[in-house]
Amino acid sequence: MYRVATLIGFLMCVAVATGSHAQVPVAEKVTPAALAKRISPRYPAKAVERGDEGWVELQFAITPEGTTSDIHVISSFPRGLFEKSAQNAVAKWIYTPRLESGATVPQGNNRILLSFALTESTAVRDAFTGPLAAIGEQIWARHWDAAAKMITTLGRAGGLNLVELAMLEGFRGQVAAGKEDFKGAVDCFSRALAITPHLDATAREAISQLLVMTAINATEYARAVAAFDAWNPPDNPQLRDLRKTVESLRSALATGRKIAVTPPAREP
Repeated sequence: MYRVATLIGFLMCVAVATGSHAQVPVAEKVTPAALAKRISPRYPAKAVERGDEGWVELQFAITPEGTTSDIHVISSFPRGLFEKSAQNAVAKWIYTPRLESGATVPQGNNRILLSFALTESTAVRDAFTGPLAAIGEQIWARHWDAAAKMITTLGRAGGLNLVELAMLEGFRGQVAAGKEDFKGAVDCFSRALAITPHLDATAREAISQLLVMTAINATEYARAVAAFDAWNPPDNPQLRDLRKTVESLRSALATGRKIAVTPPAREP
């Protein structure tokens, strides 16, 4: 259902400058905030009645006292159903504060995706195999608008479990990448991997590879390196160039060397 070759042509050429390194300032001793108390969100009664599953992605800040603040919704599915429950739960979370040189300081731009499930779904159900495969065929044919319309239609129909929602978000990412909205694609692929741990190995590996590639195209190099490390793919010849690119990025980020990026050649 996932065929990575569709987007291979979009991978940018990345080169790391050689020669003298940029002056990298000595970093302060930093201990990131760590979650100390987590409250699970309540499942909305309306969602239980309708049998709906879904997810909410939030962004928030952590205060020097370890409480959360500035909680807002980045994205959710279905919209208008789980957001309030997710926000109410995160508002009660407690963290050990971030430390910089021994002082407690705020930590902003924290992201979390909370999933809501009535059952422990581990696979795509037969009723959704055909529609998801049809979306995949449209993506393989590079019919981005047709694929996007099918994704919207299937999402609105409702009744999808978390595995199916993760697959749908992965397809949404492929459409975004196909339209060269690489930053949007990175967010979609990240969400797809976070929605459920029960994606099958083939889908998870394909989405992980696409996440790394689109993060590079989006010039989100630290995110590309982190995604590659989380994926931890096998050392095989097919991934040799991608691994070499990621290791070059890792070295450049650590030493402050300039990263030169050449956009991919457009296909005729």
